[in-house]
Amino acid sequence: MNKFVGIMQPTFLPWTGYFEMIDRSDIFVLLDDVQFSKRSWHQRNKIKGPNDLIWLTVPVHSKSKRFQKIKDVLINNQENWGNKMLKSIEVSYVKSPFFDQYFSSISFVLSQDWTFLVELNEVLIRMLMKNLGISTPLILSSSLDIDEDGNQRIIEICKKLSATELYDTAGAANFIDDNLFKKNGINVTYQSFNHPEYRQCFNDYIPYMSVIDLLFNEGPKGLDLIRSGVSTSSPVLQPSIQS
Repeated sequence: MNKFVGIMQPTFLPWTGYFEMIDRSDIFVLLDDVQFSKRSWHQRNKIKGPNDLIWLTVPVHSKSKRFQKIKDVLINNQENWGNKMLKSIEVSYVKSPFFDQYFSSISFVLSQDWTFLVELNEVLIRMLMKNLGISTPLILSSSLDIDEDGNQRIIEICKKLSATELYDTAGAANFIDDNLFKKNGINVTYQSFNHPEYRQCFNDYIPYMSVIDLLFNEGPKGLDLIRSGVSTSSPVLQPSIQS
C-alpha cells in the first residue's frame, strides 16, 4: 500500500495550495531544520484588503543571524504586531459571510505571546487544518534527527516514515533527483494545482491569498474548493516574494 508523505517548510498563514498538499498526504512534515529566509513566506503572507493587498508580517530577530534555521527564529515582540494584524484582518473580512465563524480562533492564536516563529506557524497551520476539516498527522523534521542535506535529507525523512511516495510542489522538480529517489524505493509525485476561483469581498477576484481569505468567504466549502484545484494540466505556481 502506497504511503504519501508531503514535506514543506512551515509558512505563516499559508495559501490554499499548501493545504491541498497536506490534505493529500498520509503524513505531512514541517521542514523546520533548514535555513530561514528573511522576508519570505516563513514570516508573512497576504490578504485582500478593501483597497489593495495587505501584507501580514511577523517581525523576527534576524540581525547577525544570517544562517539561522527556521526552528531557531525568535519573534520580535517589542512590536505590537499581533493586535495590528488582527485589526487588518478584521477590516478586510468583517463583512465576509463567515467572519464570525472563524475570526475568534484566529484572534485567539494571534493574541497570545509567542517566542519562536515555528511554534506560531505550527499552531496556525493546525488550527486552519481543523477549520478546513483536514486530519493529516503533522510532525516537525527536527524531531527526526536527520543530518543529511539536499535530496538525501528528504530521502531519509521518507525512509524514517516508511513512505513510498513523496508528494512535492511542481517547483521542486528543479532540484529533486527523481532517479535517486527511485533507487531508494520512493516515487515522486509533483503537485499540479490550478488555483480555484471563489467569491471574495471587494472588486475583482485575486488568487494566492492566505487560506484565511478562502475560509472567511466560503466557510465549510473551503476544502471542496481546495480539492477542486487538483488537475492533470499544467500547474499554476504561487509567485515568489521579492525581497
